[in-house]
Amino acid sequence: MKTSDWLIPRLRELNGEREALIAIPERIQTLKLSFGAIRAARTDGDPVSGGTNRREDALLANIAERDRLRQNLEVTRREVEQLERALKKLSEDERLIIDRFYIDRPRDHVERLCEELHLEKSQVYELKNRALISLARALYGQVNL
Repeated sequence: MKTSDWLIPRLRELNGEREALIAIPERIQTLKLSFGAIRAARTDGDPVSGGTNRREDALLANIAERDRLRQNLEVTRREVEQLERALKKLSEDERLIIDRFYIDRPRDHVERLCEELHLEKSQVYELKNRALISLARALYGQVNL
């Protein structure tokens, strides 16, 4: 499989992952607050066949979701940090081109880049390809674009 098959989707998902780094801790905090609102299960009765009740299920589901979210947060944080660190290794022009092609892609991005960088279209695409290679090397060590 080509490196670009993995790299380009990661770049396109970067803004969503950055948003998740804000949203996930907020969701964890909401679950913590709602955990206290779930009334404790009564322990003075005989257990029903099957073992649990709705309150216990709600408490366990809350705990399980917070654990899952903490794991997702850690994975997302590492992936964002790794990609941002690799992006910093690119030149300013290469970062701009990667950003415009994959991360924050405006309408007419190629034409805008040509105007901003005073380059021909073919030069912009050439610089984009070199930037992808540099980024892939920074992330994976080898390149198979």
